[in-house]
Amino acid sequence: MPRSLMLIDDHHMVLDGLRRYLASIDDVDILAVSSVDEALDSMRAKGPFDLILADLHMPDAHGFDWLAQIAMANRQNPVAVLSGSTSYHDVVVAQSVGACCFIRKNTPARRIVELTEMLLDNPDQIPDEIKMENLSDIPPTLAGRLSAEQCETLVMVAQGMSNAEISNRMGVTVSRVSEQLRSIYKKLGVKSRMQASALLMEASV
Repeated sequence: MPRSLMLIDDHHMVLDGLRRYLASIDDVDILAVSSVDEALDSMRAKGPFDLILADLHMPDAHGFDWLAQIAMANRQNPVAVLSGSTSYHDVVVAQSVGACCFIRKNTPARRIVELTEMLLDNPDQIPDEIKMENLSDIPPTLAGRLSAEQCETLVMVAQGMSNAEISNRMGVTVSRVSEQLRSIYKKLGVKSRMQASALLMEASV
């Protein structure tokens, strides 16, 4: 039985190009949709897909709740973000709403095909290059010890932002920021914002 793959992107040229490239994968049925409503309607009619590749910013949806709906409707099957965004904050948000990994659209087409095939063949084995924790702007020696949300928090702490400013930027409560900071300090073996920032600076050299 062919595996099922859904592509979600509001740009028809992107969808057409992706569908052409991904058609080279053996034994896969591809459905390309250009709106969130169309995606959800298709999932109600067909059930979960073996893999969904979804753009992050869709004009017919506000915020990222729609991606959470897609991830929930796809049950345990993977939903991967395929986005042109270079914002690490978007990586954090994608992870928080249930995406399994983040593929940037500037990835060579051949590599996108390879990554897609890997996700279809082994959905529980995410290639290192598209794991959320490996897409941060901080050195791997630190990123490997922190969650994606904590990486984002640490970067903003090093930029001198207060808990309130971080809370506003990330769309979480101040108490959540404080909780993440305590966890960061424990994981990195430091006791203060200054020490955490200094450790980041040293690791970045």
